Amino acid sequence: MSSGHVPHGAAVPAPTIEEVAAGIFAYIQLDGSWFLNNAGCIPGKHAATVIDTVGTEARARVWHEAVGRITPQRVAALINTHHHADHTNGNFLFADAAIIAHERCREEVMAAQWPRTSPMFPGTDFGDCPMTPPTVTFRDELSVYVDNLELRLFFVGPAHTTNDVAVWIPEKRVLFSGDVVFNGGTPFARFGSLGGWLQALDRFAALDPEVVVPGHGPVAGPGVFD
Repeated sequence: MSSGHVPHGAAVPAPTIEEVAAGIFAYIQLDGSWFLNNAGCIPGKHAATVIDTVGTEARARVWHEAVGRITPQRVAALINTHHHADHTNGNFLFADAAIIAHERCREEVMAAQWPRTSPMFPGTDFGDCPMTPPTVTFRDELSVYVDNLELRLFFVGPAHTTNDVAVWIPEKRVLFSGDVVFNGGTPFARFGSLGGWLQALDRFAALDPEVVVPGHGPVAGPGVFD
């Protein structure tokens, strides 16, 4: 999926936690290629909201532990940016939270039969990731609040998939783009629409974000749309 990253068979760098704006944390899985997606955490005074999970049981547990280091507060909400397994397989560790996504995301997660082994991911141990679909869905837009901070969710599909959702935090000018943005890699468009994808990127650029947390690859600025 990505070019110029760690050669096949080499050790993948450990994930990093980056505070991309005051109180906004991105979880970056390097090198950002197949199944190595990014996630996010926004802690509040009494509860936190998480954006996406990761693709294997082992990696999901590492991400869950990282959330515990970011904040001692419970996770009240988990947002899935789309249904792909690298963003939803770890949902089971946040099953007590409201899991929020586009209505088509819930349908896709429930319909998916993710293999525990796959020729696309040779040698990958997926572990035990019980299917945990979204429990709160929406069609076009939804606002989620962490204390008084608005997280504005809006549907931008079909683009990468049929159910892409972006998370825009206007007060901080931070955009979590999901897999509509691959920074430093080749986008994967098998399940969506190239025309819709271009429209989604135009919509992102019009927001004029200061920080873009892509679905894969390093954190970027608005120049990522150029």
